[in-house]
Order: sequence, then C-alpha cells, then structure tokens
Amino acid sequence: MKILNFLKSKSVQPTIDNYGQGSSGLEQQQIQLIMEWLESKFAECKVFWKVAYYLVQQR
Repeated sequence: MKILNFLKSKSVQPTIDNYGQGSSGLEQQQIQLIMEWLESKFAECKVFWKVAYYLVQQR
C-alpha cells in the first residue's frame, strides 16, 4: 500500500526515483555531482533574496 511507503527503511545514499534516473544514461556519480551543484545554486539564491529583502527593509 502506498500509504505505508513512509515506513520503508531509508537508503543511506539519496536517489532520484521519480525522474528517470535509470533511463537518463548518466552514472550515479554524475547524478550526484549535478544534485550537489543544484543544491549550491539554490543556497546561493536563498542568500541573495535574504540580502535583497534586508536591503529593501533598510530604505
């Protein structure tokens, strides 16, 4: 049952189950590097918007 899927043990290594990981043709290491790059870019955007918000509040 899908409702009980959250009870499954979690993998030690993160995976991308829903977005064609197996059919992408990329090796696991390449996928990991892409995910790490995306995570860093999202973090940069978060910092940028926090600074922008702070600067707007200072006006």
